[in-house]
Amino acid sequence: MKPFLILSVSVALALGVHSQSPVMGAQTESISAVLDRAIEYVARYEDKELGNLLVAETYLQTAVTYYENQGLVDTKRQRLQSDFLMLAVGQERVGLRLVNRLNGKPLQETQKSFEALLSNSSLGVMDQIAAIRQESSRFNIGPVKREINVPTYALKVARKTEAPRFSFAKREDKKVSGVDTWEIRFQEERAPTLMHGLNGESLLSSGSLWIEPKSGRILKTEIRVENPYSNPPAKAEITVTYKASASLGMLVPSEMEERYTTKFTTVTAVAEYSDYRLFRVDLKSAIDPTAPNP
Repeated sequence: MKPFLILSVSVALALGVHSQSPVMGAQTESISAVLDRAIEYVARYEDKELGNLLVAETYLQTAVTYYENQGLVDTKRQRLQSDFLMLAVGQERVGLRLVNRLNGKPLQETQKSFEALLSNSSLGVMDQIAAIRQESSRFNIGPVKREINVPTYALKVARKTEAPRFSFAKREDKKVSGVDTWEIRFQEERAPTLMHGLNGESLLSSGSLWIEPKSGRILKTEIRVENPYSNPPAKAEITVTYKASASLGMLVPSEMEERYTTKFTTVTAVAEYSDYRLFRVDLKSAIDPTAPNP
């Protein structure tokens, strides 16, 4: 996505900052200061700390479908155990999954490693990524195509290039992973939007960031979006909780909860992450900077 606006260090005037407190002046100033710290944190986190991460993932999916004409309800469940890679591709991150076990049973086919797949010289980088995604998508259940379920996705809201398109409002104080945070709600106000429909339609997102006020660290995110253009129309909600990693010295996603709803189907999924390792690969030089983001 092309940058929309580069902010100065202080973003209070560029952001639509609102307060739910009667003390408008002081509270608004506090919210803007916290948002400034969060924007600085995300810039540092994405550029210098996060890198490429390889983790062990347990992914439990449940799809409930109601058949209106028959008055029947069908429930399907599936549990995946996988290697999950959060990979930096240009300025964005993509999530790639290599499934090792399905409902507790090892897969019969031999799985290649991410190192082997991404070093396949017969394919370009984007073709390699598309092939890995295509392979893992056959394990998804339910009718909704899922491409935003990368745990760090909602951090984009607090990027300098994205934040000016959102309005923000403080909601309440809450402990997350043992840390005191402010819940700050956000609402996307205009295009270019973070998310799009299958035919490029602009989809406005909303949600919350749980921010540690003094440091700007983001301990939890929730992002919601509706797609009235899909057939059938669909809604998505993704919540991610972070925890401190002693081995990496930073916050890492520990759990992601997803919910997708259409007229007749609800898909829920819970991903739990463990065993974080840095994945040593640099794809930046292999990507055409004029190509669209994945």
